Amino acid sequence: MNAYERFKFVLAYIVSVFGFILIGFFLFQEDPSKEYLERGVKVEATIMESTGLDSYHGTYTDANGNMVSAEILPNDFSATIGTVLEGYYLPENPNKVWCKPSEGLARGLKILAWTFEILFGILIIIGIWAFFRSKKIQKEENQALWRAGMEEYNQDTRF
Repeated sequence: MNAYERFKFVLAYIVSVFGFILIGFFLFQEDPSKEYLERGVKVEATIMESTGLDSYHGTYTDANGNMVSAEILPNDFSATIGTVLEGYYLPENPNKVWCKPSEGLARGLKILAWTFEILFGILIIIGIWAFFRSKKIQKEENQALWRAGMEEYNQDTRF
């Protein structure tokens, strides 16, 4: 196996792995935003404490006027203690409040997704090119062998 064939094999392997990752991402991705936006109850939650990098706890007032302590998922990097956020909670899980991502974060995620899709498309194009290039090289090698064989045959039959 020469270097070109090894490169072709590794490239095909990488393209297939990325393909499976992309297919799995789109098929098995959970999108909590749809569920929260469709069935959720809109509230204003106040962040009271931060217990880690992305873990926030706070309170909100439900429809009955009761203060509820809940985990808050701000979906933004600028969340601080005392910040009031609009969020949604599901009636079956009132201890978790989901907030919409900011416009900048949503835009950044879209750009990241587009970049991934463009890179995946480029990998597919390179994989197709490598396949056809290898077929062309194989055809040229076969033709060279055939020509060499015919020259040898012609030299043997000149007697």
